[in-house]
Amino acid sequence: MERLHPFIFTNLNSFVVVLTFSKNILVNFGLQIKIMAIEKKPNLIKWSLKYSISAAIAGILCCVAPAVLFMFGLMGGVYAISFADFFYKEDGSSGMGAWLLKGIAICIGAYGIFSFRKKQNQCTIDAKSKRKNLILLIIIILFLGVGLFLSLEKWSSWYFDKHIVPAQQKELKI
Repeated sequence: MERLHPFIFTNLNSFVVVLTFSKNILVNFGLQIKIMAIEKKPNLIKWSLKYSISAAIAGILCCVAPAVLFMFGLMGGVYAISFADFFYKEDGSSGMGAWLLKGIAICIGAYGIFSFRKKQNQCTIDAKSKRKNLILLIIIILFLGVGLFLSLEKWSSWYFDKHIVPAQQKELKI
């Protein structure tokens, strides 16, 4: 079989198969037959876990990233504190960077809900089940995302106080 293009193959009978990323299209002497994959109903639990965890991690990335890097020895205490200080004001309240990350987290959650709704509308599910699934998804993403965000925030505060601040003081010889 001779290869003409990464996605086009021919054999001796001039039979051409074109593979695309989204759909398989069979082309034989100019006749196009679309082979559609049967759309499956999206899994509510997997979908909500994926987007709520992604949103929570995106929202607290400013604190978790330096803590994890410090934990693995890839960052010192001074640099970890200065990395986190970039996202917060002098008084410890959220700065522009922290609000930007929280906004990105909200966008990730909203995109998860929108894409679930779009994917669900491709399936043959009755309207009552679609509405129930969408409400459940919103509740799961909201509670799991916010709960994980607050848990990671509490953990990172404890970790900074217990490990990173003493390492910073030791590095600066305070």
